[in-house]
Amino acid sequence: MLYPLNFTSIRHVLEDPSVLDGKRTEMRYDSFREVEPSELQAIAHRNLISAIDWVDHLFDIMDIQNLDDKIATVKHCFAPLMVFCFSVITAKNTNKHDIVTLCNYGYVRRDCDVRWNEPYHFGNRLAERALDELISPFRRMNIKEEEAALMKAIIIANPCKLSGLPT
Repeated sequence: MLYPLNFTSIRHVLEDPSVLDGKRTEMRYDSFREVEPSELQAIAHRNLISAIDWVDHLFDIMDIQNLDDKIATVKHCFAPLMVFCFSVITAKNTNKHDIVTLCNYGYVRRDCDVRWNEPYHFGNRLAERALDELISPFRRMNIKEEEAALMKAIIIANPCKLSGLPT
């Protein structure tokens, strides 16, 4: 079984990146099938790996090696990065106005938080709010891949959250 992941902390992963060897499944946002609630934990774990990789690469580019800063950055950017990614890719990949595509070839419906007993990170009307407040405007903006990559870097390096990093 690939997920849940077998590490105990983000620090553990950043100190020993080899614990993620073989854990990076393909992230493909499609609307082939509706996701089951039991898959949400694996989806969250895959998004965590993606956030860790983005932070690690961005810190390498900026030549910052402080482990505590990396950990803090992963913690602060995980949720916003995940929401941004599924929102911008949903806007690009589908014209359906009632689904959010996820990184495991599946999607959730607008009302998943009320239909499921345990919606995990899709509680608090996240799918509905993402559709109305992000995906719909992103469709109108027609964001290009390069623009999305820059936005991801901005989300990760949010100066309001990274007060300890050099400017």
